[in-house]
Amino acid sequence: MRRGDSAAPPLRFLTRGMTELTADAVSSTCFFGRETALFDLQDALRRNKKVLICGMGGVGKTELARQLLYLPPLQKTWDRVAAVQYADSLERSLSSAFSSLEEKGAEERFHEAVYLLRREGAHCLLMIDNAEYLAEEKLLWQELSLLPGPVLITSRDREFPGFEALPLDMLSPEASLLLLRQHYASPLSEGEKGTLLSLFQNRAWNHPLTIRFLGRQAREKGWTCGQLEAFWQD
Repeated sequence: MRRGDSAAPPLRFLTRGMTELTADAVSSTCFFGRETALFDLQDALRRNKKVLICGMGGVGKTELARQLLYLPPLQKTWDRVAAVQYADSLERSLSSAFSSLEEKGAEERFHEAVYLLRREGAHCLLMIDNAEYLAEEKLLWQELSLLPGPVLITSRDREFPGFEALPLDMLSPEASLLLLRQHYASPLSEGEKGTLLSLFQNRAWNHPLTIRFLGRQAREKGWTCGQLEAFWQD
């Protein structure tokens, strides 16, 4: 369930166990700077596209994917989800995600899983988190790209055969300031907000993990905005 929401999404999961994708999502009121990417992703998947969310670690790829699970029913064309946590190889990851497979070997189980996904049709969303592209698995990724329903993968790699890339870069200065204020949790004057916003013009600071760290450090140590700025520029 998403933090702050009153009801779980009306979805049926075909895969077993908890994954990073099915962990609690950030409330939509605190999901800063990725609104356009979420709409673009939503539009692509409603057209049954095969999409790769790519970018450096910690930039928000998995969180963006999580937000899809909490869209209102009218905003998505899928009501079934297969959520897969990538580990070691695509073949092993997909074959171990389904509890209902009858085949014994990893290769056979992979193809059985693909068969089940094909049988579910266009209303099933396949999500694979933190995938790694291995050249020897090119044909397996191409097989997934031919599924009738939408497919979404997250990865630090920027190219997968048959998938359309949606790169995630650093947050905008405005979104960075909102995220900092959320974790700093102290009131700022208009002048202080302007000062911090100017610091975020240097996009090297606009990584979400860095911003959360700075905000929490400032809150825990009771820093003023001036002290935060001094630490920043040190």
